[in-house]
Amino acid sequence: MSFLCYNARMENSQSNLKEKMEIIEVKKEAENVDKLRKPNALIKGIYGSDVSFNAHDYKVINFLLLILQEALDQLRQDKPNATPTSYTRVKFDLDFYRELVDNSPNWKQKLFNSLIKFNATFINLQNYVDNFGESWDLKRVQIIYDPGFIDTKRQNKNQKCSVTFGEVITYPVFERKAYTHFEYKKLKLLKNQYAMRFYEYLRYKLQEIINNKIDTTDEEIRLSEKDFKFVFGQKYNKLIKERGLAKILNDYISFEEYVVPDMKKLISFEYEVKYAEKSIIFKFKSQDLKQFRTVFPNELDVAAEKFKTLSTTKMTYEDVSLREYELNRNFETEENANLQRFVEALTIIYKDKLILDLNETSKFGGDNFRIFSNTFFSEKTKKPLTLSKQKRLLLYLFLNKYSYIKFKAIQLGIWEDSAKEQNLGAYEGRLFKDEYLDMEKIISVEKNKEGYSITYKIRNKDDYKTGFISNLEALDDMLKPKQQPERTLFDFIDDEDEDDEPLNYFADDRQFSEDDF
Repeated sequence: MSFLCYNARMENSQSNLKEKMEIIEVKKEAENVDKLRKPNALIKGIYGSDVSFNAHDYKVINFLLLILQEALDQLRQDKPNATPTSYTRVKFDLDFYRELVDNSPNWKQKLFNSLIKFNATFINLQNYVDNFGESWDLKRVQIIYDPGFIDTKRQNKNQKCSVTFGEVITYPVFERKAYTHFEYKKLKLLKNQYAMRFYEYLRYKLQEIINNKIDTTDEEIRLSEKDFKFVFGQKYNKLIKERGLAKILNDYISFEEYVVPDMKKLISFEYEVKYAEKSIIFKFKSQDLKQFRTVFPNELDVAAEKFKTLSTTKMTYEDVSLREYELNRNFETEENANLQRFVEALTIIYKDKLILDLNETSKFGGDNFRIFSNTFFSEKTKKPLTLSKQKRLLLYLFLNKYSYIKFKAIQLGIWEDSAKEQNLGAYEGRLFKDEYLDMEKIISVEKNKEGYSITYKIRNKDDYKTGFISNLEALDDMLKPKQQPERTLFDFIDDEDEDDEPLNYFADDRQFSEDDF
């Protein structure tokens, strides 16, 4: 099965469509098409009050988005620097549609009816960000243009369907930003149109919550009137006024009889309807939510999320001239010990003190920060930082103040000051002269079983990696200016035994899985 994607620029009017770009043929077996990245702006889109979609219509639009996604992925792969133009025309085999969506006797007429609906329908997108970076609270857009079947003069064999998408729909699909991940074949199991709308919206909310947490926990999501508009469209205002929530759920959509059982094909949950508050509370267990995680945390995420629990050092004695601390000895046997010790030192050195120097506050909009009860607080708002802001601050401090904070921590006796560590500390902050490496400067060097662990800042990025090297002589060599720019990282690997597999010591940090948390 295959489908074609035309990228074309609209000039003067829709009827003046000129297909100037080359045709991209994308071949895809139906059984391999399953990952649908549906833009959140579409999930939260509100249809007009006169629109009445059935379950088949929703299946068709999800199929069309899947086809558009696959075509644009192929465009990205074939031409890495290409971007979608104003209008993107997609052609696909009708056999492909029959295999993946609908093989009933009147499938072709049903598909055509759905396409005609979409061609005449506008959707109001919420919180849409366009290709110029502008954010729209509301963006009204036509779903598709110019749908039709193409006669190949082969008696319905290999017949194709053509659909055109505007840039507003195409851009978020191409950019792969702000989307919710669905298993398309599972999504097809839903038979009720309201089960589809409830499930997609809840899935969007759950994925957003879970991806911003380290540990997957039990969750409750309350849907209120503003959320119901995403499920029912603009006609919700009329429905709630004429019927009330009880009649909408019990009579209009048969929520308990049809919607809930259909949704439970894909996710387990309990629910409670609050009629007086016009809301529904959905309750989910952590073990049922792990499947929805699409972003897995790195060590900085772990440090930010568990900032409170990381600080376990206790002060055991204090007088005018001396403080003594009981150290957390578990750090040496845990993953990310270096970052954890850094966070440990932060909580003590900056307790009830401003963290940034005056010349650094401009990097954070003029704000500064303090630590109270092992929590970062904004000096401007006097409120705790959100997880994302806490991660940003931790990253900045780790990249720019590691040596200073470690030095202060050693003075206070909360960072072990062994002779070996003193020698390794001489590498901290040193710059790499070879511009062909992705390494800008060393943050820390620590001894481990494989040799030495090196945490370094990535060149031209506010980010870091941790890699491994077998001996310090190799590290010294890497810090020297290079006479031959073509030299690669593999020139520095200790290869005394040619049978040994080379150490990829500057690869990305280990990949985390759910079992790690």
